[in-house]
Amino acid sequence: MPTSKADVLGPARRCILSGERRQPDELIRFAVTASGDVVPDPGRLLGGRGLWLAPQAGWPADAAVLRKAFARAARRGVKLPADLPAVTLAAHEAHCAELARRVARAGLQERPEAPLCRRLQRDLACLARLRGQA
Repeated sequence: MPTSKADVLGPARRCILSGERRQPDELIRFAVTASGDVVPDPGRLLGGRGLWLAPQAGWPADAAVLRKAFARAARRGVKLPADLPAVTLAAHEAHCAELARRVARAGLQERPEAPLCRRLQRDLACLARLRGQA
């Protein structure tokens, strides 16, 4: 029997801007490369410490606020692309397009319960939230 809310919901992540704890499916993951560049990681495949941002938190008008939040979470200096919202949106669009191709190749269009289809639906929902923000 679950003893806490975390046991029921699974692992939670903290938004680097708001500090709010949420499920990973509700957040955008970023990673920091060896050279200190912040890159979106929609497939959650890049190594290192994940930096999570809630799409509902929006993008601060002041890039310094965002840079400071990423640097604090990464515990090191970071470099952000000047157009981080556009780069993030493009990465998520490409990721969802690749997942859709994989679903079609596997013939899973009629099986929404398949893990790959569930992942595609989750990532399309994140993309929709991003499009509302970008």
